[in-house]
Amino acid sequence: MILSSRAEIEAYGTEGIWGTATLDSLFFRRAHKNPKDVILIDYEETSCAGAPLVLRKVTYEQANRFVNNVAWRLLQCGLVSDDVVILQLPNSIESYLSILAVLRIQSVACLVPSLWRERELISALKMVRARAIITKSRFEGHEHADMMRHVAAKTINIRHLFAFGLDVLDGVENLDTAWDNVSSFDLPPHRLDQANHVATLSWDFRQNTGLRPVARSHNQWIAAGMMHLLTSGLSENDIMLSPYQPIGVLALGMVMVPWLLSGCVLALKQAFGKENFLTILRETEASYTLLPPVFLERLAEKGKLIRGATKLQQAACVWSSPVLAEKLGGTSLPSLSIDIIDIVLLGEGGAWAARRELTGISAYLPLGKVRKPENITGAPVLLETRVSEKLSENLLSETWKGGELDLRGPMCPSLLPELKNRMETAKNHDDDSFFRTGIMVEIIEEDRP
Repeated sequence: MILSSRAEIEAYGTEGIWGTATLDSLFFRRAHKNPKDVILIDYEETSCAGAPLVLRKVTYEQANRFVNNVAWRLLQCGLVSDDVVILQLPNSIESYLSILAVLRIQSVACLVPSLWRERELISALKMVRARAIITKSRFEGHEHADMMRHVAAKTINIRHLFAFGLDVLDGVENLDTAWDNVSSFDLPPHRLDQANHVATLSWDFRQNTGLRPVARSHNQWIAAGMMHLLTSGLSENDIMLSPYQPIGVLALGMVMVPWLLSGCVLALKQAFGKENFLTILRETEASYTLLPPVFLERLAEKGKLIRGATKLQQAACVWSSPVLAEKLGGTSLPSLSIDIIDIVLLGEGGAWAARRELTGISAYLPLGKVRKPENITGAPVLLETRVSEKLSENLLSETWKGGELDLRGPMCPSLLPELKNRMETAKNHDDDSFFRTGIMVEIIEEDRP
């Protein structure tokens, strides 16, 4: 399904932002070129409670076999192009490779938070009419596969339930065998315009409208990833450590796509605290990581982020939407010897990234067209911001100037005009093709200190 207009496809294609590459094709190209290279790292699950976690490393060759085997199994179950597959998985190697497997058969990966339970899942499944579910038998102290059996029983569209992990229940197909089987089959070729078809569905929640799906194509995800990649300069020599579950703009646009584009190694850890962070950095040999601002500040205050103590060279400070206007611009960290990049999440509409100057002070989100790289004349516009005059009553004052943040550009979700009255995603867009984020922002004058 293509939701972008022909005008958008032609305009962004002419600018060289959109093309014919899909997310899964980016992976397969590197897999065929460098099959023996390690590409993914995480911590292996053990059957003994309290046992130390074991570092697990996977090569392109192993990952490629896994993706092909999962994709083939999905095809055997009757899944076809544009079918929706729900994925509720932890931050693990299987999660990222399962997304690629779903995309390989031209289906749509619908990524849901790990904290969602039956109520949220049933509501979401009815909206997107999913055909299959992929989860893990148990993680974060919850029996996810068992829960999904009950969810599937209450929704008429679900036909297949898959799970990874130990002790997979009856009625659930174990996908762990995808690591062992030999790929000896041919998967169907992509559609010529597959890069413009919807690749994923993520979720946007607002108090006034409730839960809404947000659709993105391969090209839109690649444009989102370019925002981070061109800011960070990630390369195939880097190891990027991410603690974030693979859902939404953060983990897909700022982690998965830069990983696929750069060819760096992606290291994954479901969660970690200040106490074991340095241990994880040393074990994974990460040169780049993404962290929440508070976590980063505390590490900096205690002198933990010193160049040479680990192989860490850069860190991304990830800002969530609610703190955008109040805390982002003008903040600084204690003196650091590593480079800092600010990533600002703009709901599910997009994200903005910027490298901090030598002063260590963060910048404000720019208003208008955002080009990357900034210092190159004629660089492509990856994002356009606008503030509409929709003020919340509790924000009205004589000195406050702002409104709701709207987004447009090659990374932002789009919708064909003729579909505006037929799809749930239509509620996200206005008549000028801007994506309404629901985020209230203040306009700051340029000469403000």
